Amino acid sequence: MFGFNKILRSLFSNAFIVINIDGNICYIKVLRLKEGGIVEDFSREFKILEGQLPFELIKFIKNYKRRYPFSYIGVMAKTYNQGVYNPQKPEILESNGVNIRECKVLKFDNWNVYIKKNEIEEIQKQFNRFGGADYIFSPFVITYLAIKKELDSKLRLYILYEKSNIAILIANCDEVYFAGYFMIESEISQAQEEVKYANDLLENTFDIMEELEDFEDFEDFDFFNENKEEEEVEQTIQDINQASIVAGIIQNSLNEFYSNDLYEEKFVEEIIILDNVGISNEGLKYIADTTLMDIKKEQFDLMQELLAITQVEFGS
Repeated sequence: MFGFNKILRSLFSNAFIVINIDGNICYIKVLRLKEGGIVEDFSREFKILEGQLPFELIKFIKNYKRRYPFSYIGVMAKTYNQGVYNPQKPEILESNGVNIRECKVLKFDNWNVYIKKNEIEEIQKQFNRFGGADYIFSPFVITYLAIKKELDSKLRLYILYEKSNIAILIANCDEVYFAGYFMIESEISQAQEEVKYANDLLENTFDIMEELEDFEDFEDFDFFNENKEEEEVEQTIQDINQASIVAGIIQNSLNEFYSNDLYEEKFVEEIIILDNVGISNEGLKYIADTTLMDIKKEQFDLMQELLAITQVEFGS
């Protein structure tokens, strides 16, 4: 009343806390401002156990909000039940079984973003131990704002690339035509289990062969190169496993885009990966070879982008 809250807020710090869960790690970034200056700017990581937010994280945020009451939490929506559509072509939603009345919609110039309302409720439940999230952002909006200045007439497929999730956006300077969010953690885990099983079989085979006297020079074989770092090999295998899953999603998404008559007849000319995890050259090459498309990688700091959009939303 009478602007009292605004006056009171100016006397205290404004703290912005962004949270992102990727795989078994919960990442947070905190920016605290006072009188236009940065007072604190730091990041932390918390390990997720059995799919639950760790007590240390809950305790940290509760204490921080208690100490700085003007704290605002921003998160990114991670659900299949979200997407984009042209408001002039609502039949695209109908063909995908989406009832727009059940969704929260954010309007842009000639395209809209939607997310199901019950998914927003689920996200709030996930963070209700410390009062829920103040802002929930679409991954498609985060991606769009990051690429907006570089869009031109060429149609490209953009991928917001995380360890356990990816968001796909097909867009040019005229419109965002297609989007999809994919949670791939279970597929990656399954692929890694299959690789582990194959490696165990291979190691057992090597153990047997080492016992045979006929293989005196066996140590000269390439796959017994002792200088090979096991961690590097394991990381490369994980990268290629993920890349193979992502490449399949790209191909399916392009097939859906090209085969649906409701989308305009346009050809995707290039793939841009917004890399939040540090994809290896081997993983990048695998995607390029599988999709047979030109591909580029751009470094992408999701936490910084999430923090920036939280501040923009707060200011508006």
